Amino acid sequence: MIITRLVTNGCSYMRGLARGNGHIELANSLRIKHSQDLSLAGSCNNRIIRSTLKDSFSTTCPTLYIIGLSFFSRSELPIARDFDDFEGHWLSIQNQTPAEDHCKPQWAITDSQDYLKLRFKYQSLGFVDMFEDLAIRLTSMINDLKSRGHDAVVFNQVEKSHLKFLNPGQLDIFKAVPQVIDQLKWAAVPWQFQQGVRPDPRDQNEDLDVRHPAIGEHQVLNKFLIKHIQENLLLK
Repeated sequence: MIITRLVTNGCSYMRGLARGNGHIELANSLRIKHSQDLSLAGSCNNRIIRSTLKDSFSTTCPTLYIIGLSFFSRSELPIARDFDDFEGHWLSIQNQTPAEDHCKPQWAITDSQDYLKLRFKYQSLGFVDMFEDLAIRLTSMINDLKSRGHDAVVFNQVEKSHLKFLNPGQLDIFKAVPQVIDQLKWAAVPWQFQQGVRPDPRDQNEDLDVRHPAIGEHQVLNKFLIKHIQENLLLK
């Protein structure tokens, strides 16, 4: 089947690309007629995988999903106060206690604080196993998408420290998966800044490697993605 739709998904980094119409320009460059963005600021990778699959089950258009992964430490809980028809009650949790008015009344600030303490402990003890789980779910998602006429490009946005914690060969699961760029070793955001992309001035107090590219500064990333898609024949 011929791809007729392009969908971007991720956290605020991909949302920024879409705010500058980067997803539309990417689709146009690939001669894909329809484009859409599913990105949500603060997203964890669980949410990105789930929402990608959920969208793929509901569309009749063969779709290419462009997925920029979020921070590996983010997680989620079904505790959001407001219900969303697409997202449900899921709330992505970063490293800060979520605002009380974002959570169901039964979920107290102390619950969030306790959860964050436990999460930090089990993540520090089990990062290798958790990364393996993410890798398996990513490859399973890609295989499922392909089996139904879709395809995907998945890449790492900012994480680099994970490489020193993984076991030897742990990234080999991606060797035969051209949909995953450089086995998640490549970090798109710092690479873009190395190419001269301007960071968002609102992030001036953040370390450069985690700043967001300025809105409209998506051409360098798009050009890289187009080359990867064409070289790996991901539109056929």
